[in-house]
Amino acid sequence: YLYIVDFVKYELDSRTRKRKALRFPNPAVPYSYISFSRESGNFVAQVYIRSEEFDKQFDRSLRKFDENNFAEAELSCYIVKRMCGFDTTKEEEAILQKNLNVVLFLASSSRPATNFTPIQWRHSVTEETTKSTAFQAGEYDMIDASSPTILQELDGAGIYLTEKNENGMGVGTLGLIPNSAIDSPWADERVRRALCYAIDVDAINAAFQLGTAQLTDQWAAPGAVTYNDDLNHFKYDPERAKELLAEAGYADGFTTNLVTISTLSDAFTAIANMLEEVGIHCEIQLVDGSTQNQMYMDGTWEGLMPHWTTVSPDLGLYMGRHLDYDGAYYAKGIQHPDKEMNLLEEIRTCTDETERRNLEKELQKAIYDAEEGSCLFGRPLYISPSIMYKYDYVMNDRAKEAFASAWDLSGCWLDK
Repeated sequence: YLYIVDFVKYELDSRTRKRKALRFPNPAVPYSYISFSRESGNFVAQVYIRSEEFDKQFDRSLRKFDENNFAEAELSCYIVKRMCGFDTTKEEEAILQKNLNVVLFLASSSRPATNFTPIQWRHSVTEETTKSTAFQAGEYDMIDASSPTILQELDGAGIYLTEKNENGMGVGTLGLIPNSAIDSPWADERVRRALCYAIDVDAINAAFQLGTAQLTDQWAAPGAVTYNDDLNHFKYDPERAKELLAEAGYADGFTTNLVTISTLSDAFTAIANMLEEVGIHCEIQLVDGSTQNQMYMDGTWEGLMPHWTTVSPDLGLYMGRHLDYDGAYYAKGIQHPDKEMNLLEEIRTCTDETERRNLEKELQKAIYDAEEGSCLFGRPLYISPSIMYKYDYVMNDRAKEAFASAWDLSGCWLDK
């Protein structure tokens, strides 16, 4: 996914329509692209293009901007190579480095009392093992960790305080989603429920996340206001999966594709082995991140593929991006049953918060109930782990209370 940024733009005077002030983004915005690319293995980046308004002589704030960070050349080369099926690693690395350079430029004009400095942003993209070592040596006051081995190491030390997300804001999940929009066994909701019964998510968490991931079986983190604890929850039950397949006419099983990227290939191979036990034979199709992204935007994958979601407690917005007829992600590859679509519309138009929460829980049940759910989004595997570790002298940091891009450290102080 490439986001083309026309750099720079100005806020205009409402009366004269003349340039009033530069419109710079928070450095956390371009950083979030770098972070997502690194953590997910998918190439997601901003590409900065020189706008007509860009003029260093007109605005002193631009004089330290390195024009080499415009990436028209890398973008052109990337597109041609993608069309030809050539390796694009060089262009991807160059574009992400330019994203980091823009982060550092934006941070240089931010107030250090309330924002990260360029040095702090540069440290934040340091490899996680190096960060952990520096943190334990007292060089950092706090770090955000997601690597299972690092999480285990820091938890095992037993001396650090942790901040975990408790409200579901900004939380992401990884799941396995079938294409139910095409004529295949996955068009039958009983087959999709069989999928959910056939996967041992506890075993996947133990083997590939070292037991550090939080589990969920719906579009919410446990404890979030949209989490429905009253629905029938899925549990690992391969015999029930076989029964459902037989009811759907697939007692002898069937063959399907399992699309994956290299960073998930081991875990998805393990899942393929679980599905094989109930009669679903998976032919693993390894693709790069860009191809995967195109598949889920176009709805062109066949069989199963990774399902990346943001499960923040606003189903009308976040689930809507996947469920809506014109949704940007995966929507073209799933069915759109009347019940679920009507609930989505009711949620979006409801003005009473209590009633909206009840509708959201009803939508959770309609999709994720183990006995009656449509299982449009397949099986959630786990919530992507991300924990803030800190020393006990870090006060009022408010880490993990909301989206990382909205995190405000202005009230944080060090009691030492």
